[in-house]
Amino acid sequence: MSLFSWLFSWLTPNSVNVPASNARPNIKNKNPRKQRKHSYEENAPIIVREDDYSSIVAGTSHYQDELLSICGGHNRHGHGHETVAMLVRDPENLHDPNAIKVEIEGRCIGFLPKQRAEQVAAEMDSEGFSRSRVAAQVVGGWRTNQYDQGSFGVRLKMPSKGPVNFGTAASQKRIEEQSAPRNTGGRPDPAPNGPLAGTFCVVWGASSKGDEAKEVAAWGAHVMAGVGKSTSLIVQVPDEPTSKMLSSAVYKTVQELQAQNYPIQIVRLSALRGNEGRLPEKVKDQ
Repeated sequence: MSLFSWLFSWLTPNSVNVPASNARPNIKNKNPRKQRKHSYEENAPIIVREDDYSSIVAGTSHYQDELLSICGGHNRHGHGHETVAMLVRDPENLHDPNAIKVEIEGRCIGFLPKQRAEQVAAEMDSEGFSRSRVAAQVVGGWRTNQYDQGSFGVRLKMPSKGPVNFGTAASQKRIEEQSAPRNTGGRPDPAPNGPLAGTFCVVWGASSKGDEAKEVAAWGAHVMAGVGKSTSLIVQVPDEPTSKMLSSAVYKTVQELQAQNYPIQIVRLSALRGNEGRLPEKVKDQ
């Protein structure tokens, strides 16, 4: 048998390597998300004024061992462990290309909630950030006995909605645009100054959201939906009121308030146009 074994080993090429049965073929990954390359600046800090840990981290139940290690174990009253977290863009995530991992001490401890991650990821991508530092607080982790204990959670010191301030001009612009006053009920906002600034008016004979209302608001007037005791001006759109206008609730209310000596004036829009938005002298003297 030894002679046959020697002959067999001599005839078998030593250079032949048989792959293991569980070896995978070297096939190029066809998933486009896996092939994308990203070049980002690193470590943009999130800036907040309030001491408010209002943004939660999702999925912390899957990372209890990591949080246990970070806090050093359970205690009787629970933790309020303040630390620094890192938001890390995860565009190659197979479940969500907008995913943002939350890491503490280099260990993943959860993710931003999906809806919030979509907005923050877009902001990070637009500004070229792959990572962002944010203050964090690990909470929970109390234990009274072996049968009574609480799990760990994480809150981030960042707004739970709205734009994030990375300290850049772009993020500051987003914050200013969102905090700008918006129209109420679709009516135009008054200009900050103008000849009708401080005037509360009703556009009579046209929509309070139409072009005539925008024209009056551009002169500084506050356009109202209906006549009230704060109304000081009625802007009459047609030069002559129609029978429908004269039987309207607007005209009836104006007459009642004028009878009670409320200072309400009716001015034609054409007169305002001729005076570049200023009240005619005859109206002022009344």
